[in-house]
Amino acid sequence: MPSTHKKSKPRAATRKAPPPGGRTVLVAVCGLSPAVLTETIWALSHENPRVIPDQIIALTTECGCREINDQLFGKDEVWLQLRAVLLGPGHANDRRLDFDNTPDRVKIIHRRDGARRVPIVDLTSHEDNKAIADALVDELWTHTSKPDTRVIASLAGGYKTMSALCLSAMQLLAAPGDRVTHVLLGGGFEQARPRFFFPEQRQQDLSGPSGPLHARDATTKIQLIDVPVIPLRRWFEDLLHTKPPSYDVLLTQGSAALDANQSADLRLELGPVVLPAGVKSRHVVAINGNPVRLTPDQFAYLRFFAERARKTEPAFERAIDVVEEMTGWLFEVREREPRYYRMSEAFESGGFTAESLGKRISDLRRALSKSCAAGRRLATVLPCKGRWALQLPAEAIMLRD
Repeated sequence: MPSTHKKSKPRAATRKAPPPGGRTVLVAVCGLSPAVLTETIWALSHENPRVIPDQIIALTTECGCREINDQLFGKDEVWLQLRAVLLGPGHANDRRLDFDNTPDRVKIIHRRDGARRVPIVDLTSHEDNKAIADALVDELWTHTSKPDTRVIASLAGGYKTMSALCLSAMQLLAAPGDRVTHVLLGGGFEQARPRFFFPEQRQQDLSGPSGPLHARDATTKIQLIDVPVIPLRRWFEDLLHTKPPSYDVLLTQGSAALDANQSADLRLELGPVVLPAGVKSRHVVAINGNPVRLTPDQFAYLRFFAERARKTEPAFERAIDVVEEMTGWLFEVREREPRYYRMSEAFESGGFTAESLGKRISDLRRALSKSCAAGRRLATVLPCKGRWALQLPAEAIMLRD
């Protein structure tokens, strides 16, 4: 069924960096190694130009929260050490690096358990991962939607699933100028005891796997990597004025918007099923005025779905339903165009299966993709598993008989 989603075009970049007076927020997924927070912030502060986050938000599990409390806010006061080093003599009154072991800065992710919300201890179920995805969308939308805020999302500290979901959410929510980072630590400092947090830490003498280490020597061993992100948000900015209720809803909105943009401004013209006398084997369709030659079989599939789209008939949910409906359609077509007898008989014999349909649509998709730029766009809105319909509005299709 043609998408009813409102067509939109990509919006121009609204920001490259925080405007004067703007803020930088670091949102980090954190597992059992909170040192990635201090390493990331230290590395940011040594960039050119220097970046000092105004606020830090850590999304973590119940176990991760305990590690943050113990390692960063324990007796060694590692976090206060880092603030003193990076902010200088006035660190006590400096509002930057706003982070503490409080629920509004270290956020334990919860999941539903019946009528209750319980903290996630470890990632052991689909429900845990879904809760993490929803929490990431909730947090990231809050900050990426503010025009005076640049977001830096850190993937370094979470479980692999947390990091993957964070990257996915940023791909959909990030605005131009936002960043996704990962931090690497080498030279044996990643295994040091006592733990390494940043080069100027109070505890300088450490022991690594190959012998003694000195924390200050790690200045060349910390590498901050920017993970490339294409901000897709500009394709469906109009949907994000309100917070998506879940990660799944965000994906659905994004997918619908991208589909709508693929079909925007496409025009498809198909000639009659019956070829004129003297034409041997190929049908010609016009895509935005570009002639594309198709085999009779390829043309039949495109014509069948185009006729349904032109009548705004609903999409088929199952491939087998397509096969059944197309069997009757081909029976009528072959009475007017004998060359479709072979194809019709294949459908009627029961030898043509749902799997065969997928392969034939793939053949049509490849043919269109090789034809022209407009053909490549049309290929993306062809029927596919779970969405057996041509995703074009009726007014974009012209059928000639």
